[in-house]
Amino acid sequence: MLIKQFFPKHIKSIFFRKFTTTDTPKNYYAVLNIPEKSTELEIRQAYLRLVKKHHPDCPAGNSEKFKQVNEAYKILSDKSLRSLYDSGNFYPKGIKTNNRDPYKNSQDQKNLHEEWLRQKEKRSKKSEERQNIYYNGKSIDEIFKQEKERQRKYQMLIRDHNKEEKHTWLSDTFAVIYTIVVTGLIFYTVYLIVNNVRQRKKIEENLHSIKMWKLQKEIERLKEINQSQSETIDKPS
Repeated sequence: MLIKQFFPKHIKSIFFRKFTTTDTPKNYYAVLNIPEKSTELEIRQAYLRLVKKHHPDCPAGNSEKFKQVNEAYKILSDKSLRSLYDSGNFYPKGIKTNNRDPYKNSQDQKNLHEEWLRQKEKRSKKSEERQNIYYNGKSIDEIFKQEKERQRKYQMLIRDHNKEEKHTWLSDTFAVIYTIVVTGLIFYTVYLIVNNVRQRKKIEENLHSIKMWKLQKEIERLKEINQSQSETIDKPS
């Protein structure tokens, strides 16, 4: 009864549930897929890799695994909590006790509770983003937001490039068509001018030929008249 009176009501459900269960405790090393002798750097590297893989914003994300990875990292990245965890005297790892008499070592449980409260107070002073620390002090959520923004800008850049490329293609096509039309009009205009000159020249040649023909006829007519007059004069009276 001493232990039950000592533990706050919101703590009882956590500790006493563990005291009276035979479930296998979580293996946070297995959650991070690392050996128990891993260094802080190896723990952090494993955490960064897995938290990015299982982040809910990822296409293949898994919120439950993401939660487990954060929980494991929160324990193993803290030297005090990891030491308690490795010794088996921390709730997430499992409290070693006699299942037949869970309240036997009341003083040990009291010390454990005091240590748990100290660790809880220590953790509460840290930033809420403590479990999501990423490179250069950026949180995972911030990294994913930046990545989404980068992808959005990239997509906009692609769309703008496609629009510009399409506009360029239309402009080039219009320029080619315009050049062809203008060139055709120029050639047609030159053709009309040349053809008109030729026709005028031909008409002038025809007029000249007609004039020459008329002049020749007139000369012949005058010759005939002269010849007729000469014959009349030459006849004896």
